[in-house]
Amino acid sequence: MTTRVLIIGQGLFSEGLTRLLQDFPTVEIIGVFDTCASARELVTQGVPDALIIDHAQASMHVTELNDLLESVESLKVISLTLSENKMAIHNRQQLADVTLPVLMQALQVSDNRSATKGGLE
Repeated sequence: MTTRVLIIGQGLFSEGLTRLLQDFPTVEIIGVFDTCASARELVTQGVPDALIIDHAQASMHVTELNDLLESVESLKVISLTLSENKMAIHNRQQLADVTLPVLMQALQVSDNRSATKGGLE
């Protein structure tokens, strides 16, 4: 099954992540945006299965992200930080020492494309 991924981030974060993920046949990058606001329409249409956001931006836009999570229950949000090599998934699970295989495992979508509802801290 292909996981449709939307990336929110700027510069090297979004460019590097896009290049890493495009080599995986189970991942389809459906868009790259600088801000949550610019990605909102695509997200609320239910197009992505997962949204990956730069943790620095996620921290600044917690309210917008929580609104997206509430409006699209099946959306999986993954917040990545390169400075601490950590990943937080919207169900408040936090992983340390993140590698590409760990990210790929987090991106996996269940057959019914459902995820638990929760918010970012």
